[in-house]
Amino acid sequence: MKRALSLTLSLLLTAGILAGCGGAKTAPAAETQKVKVTVIPTQASDKFKEQMNKLGTLLSKESGLDVEIRIPTDYAAAVEDMRFGKTDVAYFGPFTYVVANAQSGAKAFVTQNIKGKPFYHSYAIVQKESPIKELDDKSIATLKGKTIALGDPGSTSSSQIPQLAMKNAGLDRQKDVQLVFTGAHDAVLKTVAAGKADIGFVDSAIFEGSLSQKFPDDYAKVRVVWKSMELYQYPWAHRKDLDPAVVKKLQDAFLKVTDKDALEPFGADAFIVTDDAKYDPVREAAKALEIDLKNYQVK
Repeated sequence: MKRALSLTLSLLLTAGILAGCGGAKTAPAAETQKVKVTVIPTQASDKFKEQMNKLGTLLSKESGLDVEIRIPTDYAAAVEDMRFGKTDVAYFGPFTYVVANAQSGAKAFVTQNIKGKPFYHSYAIVQKESPIKELDDKSIATLKGKTIALGDPGSTSSSQIPQLAMKNAGLDRQKDVQLVFTGAHDAVLKTVAAGKADIGFVDSAIFEGSLSQKFPDDYAKVRVVWKSMELYQYPWAHRKDLDPAVVKKLQDAFLKVTDKDALEPFGADAFIVTDDAKYDPVREAAKALEIDLKNYQVK
């Protein structure tokens, strides 16, 4: 009886040792968490797409996450991606951000420094030989009868702020001027440089940064005649229910990006931390334009 019991225990012990030495299957390694990022199409060039791919690779490396960047066809798609949970993070213009925040609870957490400051302006540009001289907020009224090139309807600096300036100057945007929406800041530059519009409005940081480098011939044909008040830089925002640990990893990864090619599309020196309150002035501008953010449909 004792001999039988001893044999049984010996067999069980041997089986356990064998299992520990590889008899049991090893648990599979955990998959890297994928993070989907949507970036508004501020520029339409192929180089912009390449630079966003590079930024995605850098963020993946620094965060340990699988960051996938997508560029939709327009600003509206970025808002809809966030609203319907198709993206985890989105790069918005300030106006599209306050719309997304009102409609889906998206939260700003990163922006960028431009020449050491997190601000930019809306610029009005004309051909160098244009009879239009320097403008201030009151003399914008002299644009009556002009063709005006804007970017995407959802752009802050290339649509909302210029339209607010026109309204404040007493211009009827439906009757007094002809608005042409080109879709992107580089398209505004090209439209004005080619003489297809009397004046156009662009993002100052993009204009002085990437557009001056990518389109030097067009850039040399125009001059700035007006600039808006300071606008807080474009935010990167996360969906409201994204894991805080993932948000922190992404934020830390952004702050470590120093690659000039990845920063260049934003005219940026570096990425920095931001928060929702920085965009209250844009909400005030939307109110002045009688825009209901919760029900507004970016076109």
